[in-house]
Amino acid sequence: MKKTIWIVIGVVVLIGAGVLIGQRDNHEAHEKAESLTTEYTEETELSTEAKPPDKPSPKLSDAVLTLIDPETDYQARLAAMRKLGYEIPQHEIDVLMEFLSADISVDVKIPRGAYNSIRNDLYDVLLRQKNLPEGMGDLLVEVVNNPEQDGMWRNYCIQFM
Repeated sequence: MKKTIWIVIGVVVLIGAGVLIGQRDNHEAHEKAESLTTEYTEETELSTEAKPPDKPSPKLSDAVLTLIDPETDYQARLAAMRKLGYEIPQHEIDVLMEFLSADISVDVKIPRGAYNSIRNDLYDVLLRQKNLPEGMGDLLVEVVNNPEQDGMWRNYCIQFM
């Protein structure tokens, strides 16, 4: 009987200690969150005031601008693609890969098949770069695994795989 009482007392003490520790940890976490929020707010306020002006983004070539412009017709896009070459600058590769992974814009002026043909040819151009751009495989996986993507473009990506 004495042993049972001591066990019960021990359990009560352990539970009480656990509750106290939990409250302390919760209080510390709350204080830390408040301080991080305050620091973030202060940094944001300071950074918006003292931040040097952003560098202008690098200019895109006419060829890239033509390729991604929804108003451009099929023949103009093909002509633009022939101007890209084998050493496209990284900032343009980023834009082109974004173009390849995006859904077909509702304001595109060429038929879906022609649009996907352009994307297919553009992916080929990127594969032929002197230095293979990073993320080419990831782009294919992203497109294939996205049921919102156009089915024809997804099939092209499967063929590239």
